[in-house]
Amino acid sequence: MTELKVLVVGDLMLDVYLWGHASRISPEAPVMVVEVERETSVPGGAANVVHNLAALGARVRVLGVIGDDAPGEQLRNALREQGADTEGLVVDAGRPTTVKSRVMSHHRQVMRIDRENKQPISPAAEAEICQQIEAFGPQHDVILISDYAKGLVTPRIARTATAQREQGCFGTWSPSTKLKQSKWRARLASPWSPMFASTAPNCDLYWMSARWSSRKADGE
Repeated sequence: MTELKVLVVGDLMLDVYLWGHASRISPEAPVMVVEVERETSVPGGAANVVHNLAALGARVRVLGVIGDDAPGEQLRNALREQGADTEGLVVDAGRPTTVKSRVMSHHRQVMRIDRENKQPISPAAEAEICQQIEAFGPQHDVILISDYAKGLVTPRIARTATAQREQGCFGTWSPSTKLKQSKWRARLASPWSPMFASTAPNCDLYWMSARWSSRKADGE
């Protein structure tokens, strides 16, 4: 995969794990008290896709939005250390970097705390992402849309990515239900099972439950 150039566009997240143990119930409410002993973090969402592709040896450029905050900088550094090109990250001071914190006790998840803004990204950030897709899309073999419905993949961004097929770029996507309305057509899709019906008209080939299922380009 060393020669493969992949452009990843999607919702970037930081996955945080708070490791500890629970041995008593809180006197304030009927909930466990977890005594945190250590904290770890890894790239999540589209950032996890970038991390995995880079680990496999692909040349990856990532396009996405992070906040002007410590988690955003931590995410940028983690991807950069893996060898990904992070120059396409757009910093938006008006929204936080998506952080999903999992509280772990005795190797089991007992709670997840999400800090995020799921509204569509700002018009300025959207325009910058689209500009970069148009500029760098033709330089890549694959454009991969990783959509978690966190506001990055707008209809305009999906249409801009679609146009890269005309430049010979292979399109693949992992969609949320909202992407159905964007008319994004890909060569390969990997939807979550409940989303399969909504994505059926928009793709030629699917990866579902460890099986390939082919369809004609016109959705028949």
